Amino acid sequence: MGAAWDRVQKVYLNIIHASDDRDRSPEAQAASDLYYAGVSGLHGLLSLRKKIAKAEKADLAGTAYQPFIDAADRFERELIGLAGTVRDLKGKVVKGRAPRPEPVPTNPDQVRGTCPCCFSIQAIRSGTMVHHGYQRPGDGFQTASCPGIKYKPFERSPDGTQAMIDSLTARIEKDTATLAERGEWVAITNMQSVRISAEHPNGFKMVTFKPGDKGWDRAVEGRVFELEQALLTAKRNLEFFEERKAAWVLAPLHKADRTVLPLDFEG
Repeated sequence: MGAAWDRVQKVYLNIIHASDDRDRSPEAQAASDLYYAGVSGLHGLLSLRKKIAKAEKADLAGTAYQPFIDAADRFERELIGLAGTVRDLKGKVVKGRAPRPEPVPTNPDQVRGTCPCCFSIQAIRSGTMVHHGYQRPGDGFQTASCPGIKYKPFERSPDGTQAMIDSLTARIEKDTATLAERGEWVAITNMQSVRISAEHPNGFKMVTFKPGDKGWDRAVEGRVFELEQALLTAKRNLEFFEERKAAWVLAPLHKADRTVLPLDFEG
């Protein structure tokens, strides 16, 4: 399913890459929203028709984005029947085949809770979330952990969620101010693809444009587009965290074996 949706998204990418400039029309925004909506699993496919209908309200017929909306429509029509069947079969046991036993936790007494920043279930140590969300790609280092490691689990406090709200609010204010000052920009640095060489073994180099340079106007358009998309994502995420915080109630933690702990247990 994921690979099939990737092919649908490539139709959209081919359209915008073929354009000489960044399209700011309602039709372009509708196509962009559908592209970023994504289909990562069964739930996304089941809700795709609503997203397509929303994009169709912008009347993409006859525009450069019509092939994209047509591809998304074919994708949904071909798979929605199968998705509905899988949904209906969820939770049912195939006759003659015993359900798989739940895995036995290696540490059944491990205390777990919900991270207030990424909302995944993680272990708790000394009252706060353990390190999670990182990767160890090799060479003796690891990437940064989820910021939730600084806070109590969501069951005990919404402080971590409030920190995400504060961070997103600051980001939105900063990017909004940067967009408003676009007429005062003095330089824009972008990464551009070049021929692979000893100087550029990865096929990329950093290029800085200044007012008056050839390519300055296109660099500005690209930067504006990036900021607008970042703002769109940040605002959606902000809405999510605000809803979570508004619904917060004190809740008990549990152990890995699902034993519910007393309400006043802090981990």
